[in-house]
Amino acid sequence: MKFSINLPVSLKQCLTFIALFFFYSLAYAQDRGPLIDVDVHKNPPAPAWYASPWAWVIGAAAFILILVAILSSNNRNKGN
Repeated sequence: MKFSINLPVSLKQCLTFIALFFFYSLAYAQDRGPLIDVDVHKNPPAPAWYASPWAWVIGAAAFILILVAILSSNNRNKGN
């Protein structure tokens, strides 16, 4: 059984052109390779805040202050 649609020749040519243009654009989109720059010395990133020793000292001091404040308030409440 043969299946065919009777379309005018100009419409067939137009649809063929659109289909070929679509497939060409898909093939062309895959033609270019990825642009990956692996130069690690180009722009070194700034060190993170947690890599600095002063950040650890300030964080430890704040933790100790909070811990002392919590423990001293618990001792005051137990005396009553």
